[in-house]
Amino acid sequence: MDVLQGRGPSDVVKLVLDLAEQISTASRAELAGWLADGTAWRKFISLVYAQDGDASSLEKIADVHCAPIIHPLLAQSAGTVKKMDAETIGRAALLLGAGREKADDPIDFAVGFSAIKKIGEHVEAGEPLFSIHARSEQTLAAVLPLLETATEIR
Repeated sequence: MDVLQGRGPSDVVKLVLDLAEQISTASRAELAGWLADGTAWRKFISLVYAQDGDASSLEKIADVHCAPIIHPLLAQSAGTVKKMDAETIGRAALLLGAGREKADDPIDFAVGFSAIKKIGEHVEAGEPLFSIHARSEQTLAAVLPLLETATEIR
């Protein structure tokens, strides 16, 4: 949503522009202009309404789906991020409630992870590798040991 509104991380904006450039006859500058001036966001809103959706809730999504606990997982040492084990992080997400173990399990859209460092990025000791969004201290405590094994910094 942030990217479509002309905001968002520059690497994600670049990725969106790269993908859009491959499927569009518009120039990269024109595509970037549509992100910056709100055209892309307005088009997305029109697509939501065209499918009988309620786009008014999109502006409030971060407020509606906000976990009560946001805890950073800190780098234990300085170096380069060499590993982010997706399977282990996925299991932790399941424990937080962000996924389903069985088809009829509910999903908690407020929990999960954000601000995730990328492999190859340099970090300092004590710098957040990502933020954990949890519903309770109990679920946070359950996933921390798992998540501490999911990353490698050298």
